[in-house]
Amino acid sequence: MSFKKLLFLALAVAAPASVSAQATAEQIFNRALVRIEQKDYDGAIKDLSTVIDMMPTAESAVVNRGLAKWYKRDLAGALDDYDIAAEMTPTDPDVYLNRGLVYRDLHDADKAAADFSRAIQLAPDRFDPYYQRALLRMENKDANGATADLTKAIEIDPRDANALFFRGQLRASLGKYDEAIADYTALLAIDPKRTDALNNRGNANFNKKNYAGAIPDYDKAIELAPNRANYYLNRSKAYRKLGKLTQAAADEKSAAQLIQQQRNSSK
Repeated sequence: MSFKKLLFLALAVAAPASVSAQATAEQIFNRALVRIEQKDYDGAIKDLSTVIDMMPTAESAVVNRGLAKWYKRDLAGALDDYDIAAEMTPTDPDVYLNRGLVYRDLHDADKAAADFSRAIQLAPDRFDPYYQRALLRMENKDANGATADLTKAIEIDPRDANALFFRGQLRASLGKYDEAIADYTALLAIDPKRTDALNNRGNANFNKKNYAGAIPDYDKAIELAPNRANYYLNRSKAYRKLGKLTQAAADEKSAAQLIQQQRNSSK
């Protein structure tokens, strides 16, 4: 999944307990977080279950156990934990954000959207809920809704390259080529070596019939990623529009060779 987050929350202890018991629970909790980082999800789940047995109101332990279950693809188990966490702390936006991701993995788009929207209500200045709802809307072919969410996400974090890339794609799909070019240009100022952004900006110029303007982006994309056949094919189309048939034929030949190499290597 594109969004994965460890919830490094302080261990919440609301139930009466001895100082030594609290200290022991916190040690186990911190060890569980380390195990999540080390991808020892079974060990983390065991530790967090121990913490929950000791401190049933430790919401952060429930949330992180749900996270560990999510990482190991126990989606039903993760959902159970996030449901419990939502009952314990119904104003925690991270609970709804993470549960929304589980619902998305379970292909329940309506419940995922509802949780992302709830996270936005609780934390309207957070980047992640807008971004995740945008990805969900993209999956459901809601280009306008996804664009609106990405626009809000970019307002919060103008330097997020993936948000700029996806909004550029959406704008291009809506025929808004100048706006798409602006997004790819902003992205390339952050990461000049993003060949997918170079290629897509070239495509946007091509669709504007600015064939000469598309060539430099295809050139740079090919320079950085010389094994991408589609970059040669895209440049060949621009060359043909410009009447440069020799260059177009050379690119088509290069693309054909790369495609054949890929077929041979997959056998």
